[in-house]
Amino acid sequence: MAFMRTIAEKVSRELEDLGSVNPLIDREISNKFLGTHYDLKENAKDSTAKSDEAINRTLAGSVELNRQLTGLASEYDSSKAQMHLTAQSERRVVDTALELTNQPKLIPVNDDPENLTFRLPELNPGWRSIADGLRTRLNPNVVQSVTFDEKNAQENRGVVYMHLGSELMSKASRTLRGNLYGQETKLHRVTAVVVPDLDYTCAAAVSRLVLVGRGGLRVHEEVFVTGLRFRAQNLAEEKVQNLLSDTLDASRQLKLADRSILEKLEREWSANNGRLRDRLEDAVGRRARSRQEQVTSSLKDREEVDLARAHGIFEQFRLNLNDSLESLRRQDENDLQLTLWEDDERRQRQRDIRKMEQRLDDLGAEEQRELETIRNRYRDVKPYVSIAALVFAVSPQDAAQWKVER
Repeated sequence: MAFMRTIAEKVSRELEDLGSVNPLIDREISNKFLGTHYDLKENAKDSTAKSDEAINRTLAGSVELNRQLTGLASEYDSSKAQMHLTAQSERRVVDTALELTNQPKLIPVNDDPENLTFRLPELNPGWRSIADGLRTRLNPNVVQSVTFDEKNAQENRGVVYMHLGSELMSKASRTLRGNLYGQETKLHRVTAVVVPDLDYTCAAAVSRLVLVGRGGLRVHEEVFVTGLRFRAQNLAEEKVQNLLSDTLDASRQLKLADRSILEKLEREWSANNGRLRDRLEDAVGRRARSRQEQVTSSLKDREEVDLARAHGIFEQFRLNLNDSLESLRRQDENDLQLTLWEDDERRQRQRDIRKMEQRLDDLGAEEQRELETIRNRYRDVKPYVSIAALVFAVSPQDAAQWKVER
C-alpha cells in the first residue's frame, strides 16, 4: 500500500510540475486507481484532480482495511482464548497424532518454557511432505525448526510458526479426527486425572455439535464441555470452563488416576442403573439445545453477510464486463488500425464481443442461483450431537480416600 501511494504521489507531482507524464505510466496508474481508462487529451488540471482523488480514495481504503484487520485480529485472539488454543495444547495435538501414526514426537531444541522451539524427527512418507515444506531454496538440505508460539517465530529468524492452517497442524487434526470417530483407533476416549486444588470430583463429557442445513451443508461445528459433580447438582458454566482448562489445556502435567481410582469410577458410573450416565447425557442434551439457540441467532447475520458478499462479487464482475465491452466498442469506433485487420480477425473480435454480451445477459440468472444456494444452506437447520470423550476429574481428597477404601 505504501509503495502504491508513493507512485501515485510521484505521478501527481509530475502532473503539477510538467503538465503531463509518460503516457504508458499515466494510463496504467490511472487504470489502477480510478478503475477507468485515462484520456491523454485531458488537460493537466483535470489530470491532477483525478490523481488527487485517486490518492484520497486509496488512503481512505487503507484506513478502512486497517480497521477491518484490527477487528479481525481482536476477534481471532478472543476466539483462540475461548477455544483454549494455546501453544501447549497445539503441541499436544501434534505429538498425539505422531504417536497414533507410530512416529517419534517433536524434539525440543531449547529449554525455554515460554518460547519452546522444536525440530521434526525422521518421519515416514505420509508426513515427509511437511518436512520438505520447511526447507528453503537457499538451504534445501536443512529443515527449519518450528514453534507453536507466534511471537517466538517473529523474534527468531529461521523458526516457522505452526498456525492452525499449517500443513503440520492440519494433518495432525485430521489424524485425531479420524481416530476419534473411526471404527478402529488407538485413541482412548475415556480418561481420569487427579486435578490439584479441585474441591470435588467431576465427570465431564466433551461433545461435538454440528448444525447441518438443507442438502447436508454444514453451517456450524463446535466442541463443548458439560460437567457434573459426583453425588451433587450440575456444574455451573464457569466451573465447566475451569474444568476444561485444568484437564485438557493445562500447561502442567496432570497425574493419571491409578487402578484403584479407576475401579471406583467404574462402579460409580454403573451404579443405580447408570444414573450418573443418564444425568450426564441429559445435561449434554440441554447444553446442546442452549448452544444451538445461541448459534441460530447469529446464523441469520452470517446468511446476510454471505448474500452480500456473493452479490458484491457478481456486481464487480458485471462492472468489469461492462467496462471491457465499452472499451472494445470505443476502440472499434476510434482505432483506425482495426480497418487494416484481416476479415477473420475482425470476425473473431465480433465473436468475442458477442460472447461477453451473452455472458453479461446470463449473469443475472447465475447470481440468483448462487444466492438461492446460499439461502438453502441456512434453511431447515438440524443439530447432530455426539459425545467424543469422557473425562473424570478427581479431587485429591477423593483420590486419597478411594485408595484407602480399596
